[in-house]
Amino acid sequence: GRASFGRYLIAAKCPKASSFFYDQLLSRDPTTKANACYYLGEYGNKKHIRRMKIISTTDAAYKIRGLTRIYWVRDSCKQAIGRIRLRQ
Repeated sequence: GRASFGRYLIAAKCPKASSFFYDQLLSRDPTTKANACYYLGEYGNKKHIRRMKIISTTDAAYKIRGLTRIYWVRDSCKQAIGRIRLRQ
């Protein structure tokens, strides 16, 4: 339920939902974490980077393309951190 509500907030471009998405980074669902990283990349600030850095180096979710593992949640958080740093 909370993940579906998160998709609504992303579509609504609600900048005041940062704390909701920051809490979503603790989810076990990789899609929820990736969505939270995406949102925080758009509307987050420096205080959100700490938890996102941990996910960007340790998240275990991956997809296999060819013979390569792609850690898509890690990549999503790395991109989001980059967007936050560019804005600051």
